[in-house]
Amino acid sequence: MALDFDSSRAVMGLRDQQRLLRAVLGANEADEQRWLEWKSTLDLTSAHGAFTTAKAILGFANRMPDISAQWAQGHAYLLVGIEPGNACGVPRIDIEKLDPKLAQYLGDFERYQLTYVPIETEQGAVDVLFVDVAPPNWGDPIHPLRKDYDKYRQGTVFHRSPGRTEPAKAREIDDLCQRVLRRTPTVEVSLSAPQGAVSAACLTGTDLEILLEERRAALLAQLPTARRSAEDAPPAPYVVKSSREPGSKSLSFSALKELQARKAAGESLTDEELEALERVQGTLRRVSESAMATMGMFRSDSRTPAQFREEVDTYVGRLRRATPKALTAEVVCRSTPVVFELRNPTDRFLAQVEAIVRLPAGVQVLLPKEYDEQVRWPEPPKAFGQSDPFGFGSLVVPPLLLPHVHGPRMDLFPRPTIETAATSTILRFPAADARPHEQVLLDPVILVAGPDISGISVQWSATATNSDGRIEGTLRLPAVPLVVDLDATFPAAS
Repeated sequence: MALDFDSSRAVMGLRDQQRLLRAVLGANEADEQRWLEWKSTLDLTSAHGAFTTAKAILGFANRMPDISAQWAQGHAYLLVGIEPGNACGVPRIDIEKLDPKLAQYLGDFERYQLTYVPIETEQGAVDVLFVDVAPPNWGDPIHPLRKDYDKYRQGTVFHRSPGRTEPAKAREIDDLCQRVLRRTPTVEVSLSAPQGAVSAACLTGTDLEILLEERRAALLAQLPTARRSAEDAPPAPYVVKSSREPGSKSLSFSALKELQARKAAGESLTDEELEALERVQGTLRRVSESAMATMGMFRSDSRTPAQFREEVDTYVGRLRRATPKALTAEVVCRSTPVVFELRNPTDRFLAQVEAIVRLPAGVQVLLPKEYDEQVRWPEPPKAFGQSDPFGFGSLVVPPLLLPHVHGPRMDLFPRPTIETAATSTILRFPAADARPHEQVLLDPVILVAGPDISGISVQWSATATNSDGRIEGTLRLPAVPLVVDLDATFPAAS
């Protein structure tokens, strides 16, 4: 039957190795692949055994990268001591003793790993020599035989074909020459910051807790006092002397009406009568106003003073939580974003260049796109005693009944990621292609530091998917002062 093994990934660990061995036991002789060769038995201490093993390794090393990548992630495997239907095993030989024997034929090629893998058989456990040859890369040299053996002369180039390893033909030598010439270049880019500066932020103004307590006190002042003030106390009964009836008596309702009629008729009243009339009319006016206030307070507003205090506490708590975000939004609004520029000075196309900027500890990174909406301060409670024409009081609508207006933010393009560590902040920009001699502007960012700096030094690095290595550099960013006043940012009382 065909080889029953998943060759889409490399063999990793003992279980995978044993799984491949069992697959070979169940395969047939025609199932040897470009990435897999087996030998039933070899005397690894002999020249023949060492040469046969080295020949297979050289054949795997001289494969083309694009072809080898189709199986086992480019790896190739030689199994010694097993074949379809037979696991005879090999005696264990110290790897340190086997390596020098192979090096006679391999030269300085060392991209392979030797290990013994045990497997259970009907006769008991046996060991199989498992040779893992690393994937070839573009730019690798050709690996020839380094020592004569039998009919093969040093310099012979072995090539792995499906099911066999043989001396390379002219076309295969041409392919290997192209592999040598097609070296993966190293990445060459530069990073600068032609726009923006670090904001050296300083917060001024009244302490937040003081502002919150002042707002709480102003709202709670709407509640009625427990005692009436002296001027709201009911007036004492007045004793006046009538201009028509000598003597003293209390000012009755009929006497009040008489005084009003005499005043309306243009008759002159005594100073004492005028004073009495004005005081009684003032008392009636205050009583009327008090009655109206009582009706509005206890009939129109369904909240109790305790419920109003709870609403005030909730509002102050929301105000406390909203203030830091509002201050951050103020910093973002007034700062000049730093724009990094990635430049490709070469004639080559650079694919998926990823730039990483490492900032000193204490420098905060903000993304302007996350603060492009106006800060929504919490609404204060409705004034205590305010009439409710619909009679609903402080009815709260369940959240499930409210329309979903603001859905999750949907970004069409990836944003920079921010990783905060103990000693630095890492800013990782989304990968971008860079054409020859092109300047690529990266996403703008807001950088915020303490008030006592004049600038910061940042380290940066960049990689590209079609180039080897990583380029690194250091960049100096200027800082400008930024003063944020809490009193000006804090919402005014409504």
